[in-house]
Amino acid sequence: MPEFLQYGFMHRAFAAGVVTALICPAIGVFLIPRRLSLIADTLAHVALAGVALGLVLGVSPVLGALVVALAGAVGIERLRARGALQGDAALAVFLSGGFALAVVLISLARGFNADLFAILFGSILTVTSGDVWLIVALGAVVTVAVGGFYKQFLAITLHEDLARTSGVPVGALNLLLTVLTALTTVVAMRMGAAGLRDDRDPRAHRLRAGP
Repeated sequence: MPEFLQYGFMHRAFAAGVVTALICPAIGVFLIPRRLSLIADTLAHVALAGVALGLVLGVSPVLGALVVALAGAVGIERLRARGALQGDAALAVFLSGGFALAVVLISLARGFNADLFAILFGSILTVTSGDVWLIVALGAVVTVAVGGFYKQFLAITLHEDLARTSGVPVGALNLLLTVLTALTTVVAMRMGAAGLRDDRDPRAHRLRAGP
């Protein structure tokens, strides 16, 4: 076994990476045919505004990202469901709007500080056991939701009008799918947010720094 696989922080990094790599495409296969392939990028920009808001208010940046990303996900789905904007147009509005709001909040926080950089450019090697359990829990929720509503998700992905006339609750399922996407995006950010904490294992620093 390679030496780096003997360390606990590597086990946690692999566990978090594997679960995230499995749940992201499980949702993504329903997003791309609906012209929502950029929703994860959009929600990441919206979540950045939540991170900045958390730093301004002095609360958990991850909590701020979660609340704002969920609000953004609901807003995107509302615009799309009402027919006010097509899926890609709604994403463009929230992507640019979320990024603009993030810039304003960052300026209120007096620019880029160490905490914000730690969240944006954290390391998967700093994932803690709590982070891994949270990611695993989200993976279980996503897996159960996708498995339980697979046929309905497939129906609304292929043809929403036909699914609606067949009695499928299209609005509720669209909202559920968007919320699951938001949760997945924010929880994946925790692998970067873990950089907020000091690494208790000095071997992780040596591994990242190299020999």
